[in-house]
Order: sequence, then structure tokens, then C-alpha cells
Amino acid sequence: MWRYDRPQAGRYREFWQAGLELIGSKTSDADAEVLSVASDLIKAVTSKEFVFKINSRRIIEQIALKAGVKEDKIEDALRSLDKLEKIGEEGTRKEMLEKGIKEEAINKLFELIEKKDADLTELEEIKAKAKKLGVKNIEIDLSVVRGLDYYTGFVFETFMKEKPGIGSICSGGRYDKLIGLYGKEDVPAVGFGLGIDRLMDIVGYKEDYFPSLVFIATIKEELRDKAIEIAKALRSKGVSSEYDLMNRNFRKQLDYVNSKSIPYCVIIGPKELEENRVTVKEMKIGEQKTISINELSEFFLNKVRE
Repeated sequence: MWRYDRPQAGRYREFWQAGLELIGSKTSDADAEVLSVASDLIKAVTSKEFVFKINSRRIIEQIALKAGVKEDKIEDALRSLDKLEKIGEEGTRKEMLEKGIKEEAINKLFELIEKKDADLTELEEIKAKAKKLGVKNIEIDLSVVRGLDYYTGFVFETFMKEKPGIGSICSGGRYDKLIGLYGKEDVPAVGFGLGIDRLMDIVGYKEDYFPSLVFIATIKEELRDKAIEIAKALRSKGVSSEYDLMNRNFRKQLDYVNSKSIPYCVIIGPKELEENRVTVKEMKIGEQKTISINELSEFFLNKVRE
């Protein structure tokens, strides 16, 4: 993804995002399920504490009307409110005033949000259902609105307790009318985007980065099909692997392995292949051994577990 913005901590012009959409259900069960998936994804990569802050566009729009915000100014008010975490309450109030929202309505809006003066049945139901799925870290926060006006109901943001200032690492909600804008009819949908870069900024990176654990090199071009076969077998077991796609000779294949800091190189030679064996070289220390092709997957899985 790309955006035109001033780069800062957790906010980059180029960034990676993982998206999930649950299409076809308008029930709160679907909303809770989406929270559950998001929770499982984050827990899979870090044990650090995080919290889901949930709200509903319907609820916040009703609050805005109750506060005295004119109907044609509600979207402006919500877009400003969406920046609360980023620019603070003072900045948010100032922006609302600049958009022509009366100070009295702004004061009332913040008062109602703080008091949670609204019918929260919808949100309590989602929270209870998510809890049954094992999601306990949920807070109702009526200041969460998501600035995009295609959201029609439930919305949420996710903050790491250790670094709340970095912004939401996973955000989304319900958009039951968005698909209808591009198709023949409305289809209920709920989903989220998870910021990979923000999550990694919090989790941290390993000191040594490599694109693949294993590179399969061939001494001769005619052995290429075997390299593809081995790569496919390793990948099916969860071992990240690659082989030459550039028609390099053997020496240049090894140069590539070193340039990318790939830890292991599987070398396929004609003699070894006759015995259904290959040479495995640990690039960092230069140590190599001959291994049966049938034992390769288990060999590298053990390396991953170490």
C-alpha cells in the first residue's frame, strides 16, 4: 500500500497490510468472529498485551445528532474525531470549529462520548460473543469512528498497551453497503486491515534476515527439474525454499545465496542424485554433508526448531 503522508513512527509512505473480509453475514456473530481472527493473528506473533477498542457508526452518528451537530456536518465531525489519537482533543476541537461545527455542539459531543450516553446493546452483544471465542481484551470506546464513511455499523481499532502512540495495528468494521456501490445489490460484509509494518515495529526483527531458509542449486542445467521438485516438497512441509530462476551457472547461484544471506544451500549433483542424495551446505560456516532426499524436510524442520 502507499499513501501521501509525512513519514513517522509506525506510519510509512509505503507499507504492507494483511486484509480479511467476511462477506454475506449481517449478524453480530460475524463481527465477533472477525475480532477473534484478528486476536489469533496478533497472538501468533507476539505475547505483548493489546486491546480492541470497539464502537458503532450508528451509535456515534446518533450521539452527534443528540449533541446538536447539524446533519450535513456529521461526516466532518466524525473525520475530525477519527484523528483524536493523532492530534489530541485540543487539535480535534480546533479542526471541528474550522469546519463550521458550533462550539456548543462540540462540547456536548465530547461530554456524551465520555459519559457513554447511548444505547450500547449492539456493542455489548458483540463483546459477549467475542468473549465466548476467547477474546477478552475488548473496550467500548465511543471516540473510535474510523474516518472512512463507507462503514455502516461496528468499527474497531487495536492498540498495543506497550506502545499506544504508534497507532492502531489492526482496524476495520462493518460495511454493508460498499459492495452495492460496485455491484447490483448490497451484500453485508465485515473485515479488517492488519498493519504488518506496525506490528513488526512492536514485535521487533531478528538480527539476521534472510528471504528463504534454503536455496536449491544445480551443478548442471539438466538437473533443474529436480530442484523444482525438491523446492515444492520442502515448501509443502513449511520450509521456505527457492531455486534459480535466472539461468545462472553454479558459481553465480552460490554468489546469489551469499548475497542474500540464505543460511543453507542444497546442491544437486549428478553422482549424488544417482543415490537419491544431495549435498547440504551451511553457508555461514562452510560445513557440508550428504543427506538422503527423503530426509531433507525433517532435517530443515529440525533446524527451524533449534
